[in-house]
Amino acid sequence: MKIGKKIKLIDRQLEKISSYS
Repeated sequence: MKIGKKIKLIDRQLEKISSYS
């Protein structure tokens, strides 16, 4: 399991949510 990949995915989702607000 690659933690870096998971963090990147979460970061992208967070950015999308921030943009949505």
